[in-house]
Formats: sequence, structure tokens, C-alpha cells
Amino acid sequence: MCPNQETSDHLRKSGYNKFVNNNNGIMIATPGMSTTWIIGNRFINNCYGIFTRNSQGNYEDTTAIIMNNIFSDNSYGIGNGDICGCSHVELKHNQFLNNDVGLELIGWYWMVHDNTFNGNTVGLSLEGGYYSATYGNVIYNNNFLNSGTIHARDYTFPDDNAWDNGPEDGGNFWDDWSSNPGYPSGVYIIPPYTHSIDHYPYATLNGWD
Repeated sequence: MCPNQETSDHLRKSGYNKFVNNNNGIMIATPGMSTTWIIGNRFINNCYGIFTRNSQGNYEDTTAIIMNNIFSDNSYGIGNGDICGCSHVELKHNQFLNNDVGLELIGWYWMVHDNTFNGNTVGLSLEGGYYSATYGNVIYNNNFLNSGTIHARDYTFPDDNAWDNGPEDGGNFWDDWSSNPGYPSGVYIIPPYTHSIDHYPYATLNGWD
């Protein structure tokens, strides 16, 4: 198993760093209130490009900005691995390319917007249920393209998370919208259940610009 490249609960990592062939490119551990900036880096061929966890399971808050990064050919671009993740994260302007799973999200109050998920086996997976805290996350203005299996999946409880940000900001662009069961009704249904809905999907790439 490859070593972790970075582990920190107060981390600033920005500007053209490459994290290649690690178990975890960066691990964000949150024993208490943490502030993290991860900006402008590349994560290539890692098990987890970024691994996020609450190291004491105490549900303390994180404050993180993850932006302008490229995650390519990882098992997970960003993931949690069936444990409690981080909270209050803004994930924007990133590219998730050809990963097994682009983003595995176990956490709360993430704003996930203006990212591109392209060529992943699974683009975005919201993990939840009785043993995982995944709620209050808003996913909008992202492009979902060329997924090998599925663009997105949502295992959380009804109404715990949102796949759009209302009529003004709208939802996401899904390149398979026309074959989605919600298409005749003008919505996009996120599997495997029917309660996860993008109510305002865009018909064109970057349609919110």
C-alpha cells in the first residue's frame, strides 16, 4: 500500500502540486474546527485523491475550499470510505476525469457547483443511511458527461440533500437526460430511488453561464 502524501487538520495546499500513485494524495482529518484550502493541484492514479474524515467521529465542523483541481484516473477522486466525512466544504471549478468514482460524499453542508465530471465510472455518489451523516448538501451547476456506468447515485434519505439550487441557479447538465425517466416531466431522477430529483436540469453544457 502506498503511503499518504499529506495529512493535516489545518492545511493550505495550492499551486500546481502533483499527487501521484499514493494511497491518499491528501487526507483531511478533522478533530475539531479546521480550515483547509486545496487549490490548483493535480491528483493522478491514487486510491483516494483526497480522503476526508472526521478523525474522532465527533461531528465537528470543517471549513474547506477545494477548487481548480484536476482529479484523474484515481479509484476515488475525493472519498470517505464508509466513515464520517467533513462538513461545510465548498467544492467548485474542479475536473473529475476517468476516475472509478469522481466524488464519494459522506458529509454535511457541502456546496458542490461548477465542476465537471467526465468519463468516470460513477461521477458522484451520495452515501448515507442510518450509519452515515449525509445531509444539507447542495449539488448544482455541474456538468455530468460520458460516465461509464452512471452519472450520479443517491443513497440518502428523502429531502436530506438537493440536486439543484432552486429556479434561479437551477440544477446540472446531464448528457443522458433524454434517456432519464424524468425527462418527459422536465426533471432528472437520480438513481437508485425516485425521491432524488434535479428539478431544473440544463439542456446545454454550462447552461447557467
